[in-house]
Amino acid sequence: MSKAQETTPKSGANDDHSPSQKIPPTVINTGTYDAIDNSARFREDPEDCIKSPRKLSKAAHQSDDVLANGPPQEGLDSVDVELVEAEVVPSPGVENLEDWLSSNIMEFMKFIQTYSTSGDREKRWAIIRYVQRQTSIFLGQASTQHPSQVAVPFGSFTYGMYLPWASDLDIVLTDPSMLENPEVQMKRLANHFSRQKNHCIQAPPVVVSRTRVPFIQLLLAPPHHARGLIDQSACGLCRMGYVNLCPSHSPVSVQLSLNVSEHAGLISTVSVNHLVAHYPVVRGLVLVLKHILVSENLNSPFEGGLSSHSLIILVSAFVRHFHPHDHSIAPPGLLFLQLLCWYGGIEDGHHRVFTRIEENESTMHSSFEPSIMTVDVKGDSDCYRPKEQSETTQLLYVVDPLDKTHNAARSMWRWPDLKRTLTGAYWHVYSGKWWTAMGASGSSGSPSPMSSPSGTTTPSAVPVVVVSEKPSSETHKQPKSAS
Repeated sequence: MSKAQETTPKSGANDDHSPSQKIPPTVINTGTYDAIDNSARFREDPEDCIKSPRKLSKAAHQSDDVLANGPPQEGLDSVDVELVEAEVVPSPGVENLEDWLSSNIMEFMKFIQTYSTSGDREKRWAIIRYVQRQTSIFLGQASTQHPSQVAVPFGSFTYGMYLPWASDLDIVLTDPSMLENPEVQMKRLANHFSRQKNHCIQAPPVVVSRTRVPFIQLLLAPPHHARGLIDQSACGLCRMGYVNLCPSHSPVSVQLSLNVSEHAGLISTVSVNHLVAHYPVVRGLVLVLKHILVSENLNSPFEGGLSSHSLIILVSAFVRHFHPHDHSIAPPGLLFLQLLCWYGGIEDGHHRVFTRIEENESTMHSSFEPSIMTVDVKGDSDCYRPKEQSETTQLLYVVDPLDKTHNAARSMWRWPDLKRTLTGAYWHVYSGKWWTAMGASGSSGSPSPMSSPSGTTTPSAVPVVVVSEKPSSETHKQPKSAS
């Protein structure tokens, strides 16, 4: 094992979220210059660090000079330095970076659970009942099904792997009458929703018809006096103007899709539950990665991002391939760092993993290469194999576990952006900056008290926007914006 693989990364002594107990003092010494959190630090062997009270004066002044003027041109060896001592305050109960990161992942999952039980779950079920009721009214005598069977939820909300503040609500329309001239039926249903004289419709419905699975995009708020929800007039956040941050009353993006023959949403829910039952660690990894992708707008397949289903397959394939037997005892933080190195293409990371994609291949791969690799979580032996000739036209090929001929990531053309995001997340976490890696400074999807207050007023009838087809993923290029 190389030295890079054996070394445990350390954070600065001034970092509030330091994951390490053994932190080198802030000194100028021969080593690797690194400016982090407005300080100059040289990483030494932790065994050479002497822990005793505060003698930082000389090193602190020299540290400030180097930070302001840069290291001397003749090299760092010429700097006259006295090795000084620093007081180290270890984090209680945290031994290394992996354990520190594992505790942060667990805290993040607890936060999601708290957010969900604070009104978000009841809000989503209120919206589901509203969609079922309006769809039954639209179908009228044409439907013989109960309202709860006309529109059925599926996807990340049903198997508990959704971000309450960012994830869509997926609903499939199962009534057979919707399949008779589906394009016309979808437009009529969208018009029906837009004519409702209530506050639930927050934006014009968008119909996307000429796709593999046609759907309607809605932005819905829960009905007033919904069962299980506090009244909006009595909600403190809403009264202060923070409606978009309220777990109980913020609008939710809803996708109504037709139950065509290609639709596998309900079956995929069973498949994902099966994967999570075998690999429980997948849930935490997916939730953290999903939040990172949301912060960079990389979670929408319609815009070239990665769908939730594809992300679950990628994470499950990594765990099954590299940790088939120890996934239940390995620290989630270690798996997360290795996953970032693998899919982020980090060649100099301290948590690299290696594999061969062919049985007799001499080359060991330390990162995922979508140009030559296919992801197959249901593979007979390995989850990564060489691309076949028919798969080379796709930028990223992820075999759908339910249909071996279908690429679950066929709409993904922003892989370079995703790879760059994972690389940045790794180095942020490596430096002890958990919330920077999570996109807290500029996330578009995460709840933040710095968001501007907004009160949404909606007209009684809004127009319907019709989109004929999705952007093609064959060109792997970002579409030009309208002038």
